[in-house]
Amino acid sequence: MIISNYPYLAEKGKEGEKRLTEIRNLINAFFIILDREDIKSYFGIVDYTLSLAEGASEIVCDSYYKNLIYYKKFVSSNYSDDTKVNRYKIVSGLELSICEIQPIKIENIEKRRLLNAHLAFYVSLGILKGWDDEENYFINNDLYNLDDVERDELRKFIGEHIAFLRMIQSGFHLLYFSNAQTWWALKMLLKELNERRT
Repeated sequence: MIISNYPYLAEKGKEGEKRLTEIRNLINAFFIILDREDIKSYFGIVDYTLSLAEGASEIVCDSYYKNLIYYKKFVSSNYSDDTKVNRYKIVSGLELSICEIQPIKIENIEKRRLLNAHLAFYVSLGILKGWDDEENYFINNDLYNLDDVERDELRKFIGEHIAFLRMIQSGFHLLYFSNAQTWWALKMLLKELNERRT
């Protein structure tokens, strides 16, 4: 794909190329995972044909940057002179763009929304894990002191978040902000759980 065909992505130059590479790698990795028989069975897609939209990574990145420009006044901090969008708003925007674009194609609409919601979460978690942060508790995610009840609560939290993502379509500036808070809260939770080592 030629990046110049995607104006918002092209405008970001090297920053856009870096983000595009990250998104492409994560989408491709997720799509490879979806090809496993046990995963197909888990999602109930054994008898379905899956495909990835042509130029999926470019389309997602272009949509992300377009939405970022459009919604920036809603997602920039009111409490700081910093004009940068923080990491939680970045992953929120990527997640919402994937849900809007629906890059995984499958004939069953419900399955399509479910798979793309999981893709959105996978990509956002992957981006956050890759952040250069010595206290990145997503990288150190063994969660040694998590008991069964806490693990179950975390699974429920993620399950509810996936259910929320399945409903995303477009026009989501308020969701952009509240979803960023969800990611911030998830990181704080994992940080707390990781620090409770015996």
